[in-house]
Amino acid sequence: MCRTVDWLVLGCGVNVVSHPEDTLYPATHMTAHDPSVTAAAVLTGFVTRLLIWRDEWNLKGMTPLREAWLDRAKGLGDAIIVRSATTETTGRFLDLDDDGALMLERPDGTVIRIAAGDVFFEGP
Repeated sequence: MCRTVDWLVLGCGVNVVSHPEDTLYPATHMTAHDPSVTAAAVLTGFVTRLLIWRDEWNLKGMTPLREAWLDRAKGLGDAIIVRSATTETTGRFLDLDDDGALMLERPDGTVIRIAAGDVFFEGP
């Protein structure tokens, strides 16, 4: 059902015990809201859930992951900014394709596929 994956690069940042002050958007850290949180507990929880979803992907393919992600996605249908190391693209967040790439509708109506980048939401 699922194509073989020889490698995967996954990037994720979680502010557990501190956060940067000079961010474009407001930031916080987890211990500011619950002092009992530890980096080890966050990592354990993250890896546990990641392995559950990996198993789901191996059994059923991308469809269940895509559906679950879209059910929880912030900004679906809204204007977003996507930044890579060399470009910045604005448009409306339409969907995820069958491979998990973001589908972005540009202001001119063209739809592009974005496989990597940092997503920012416009407005407060």
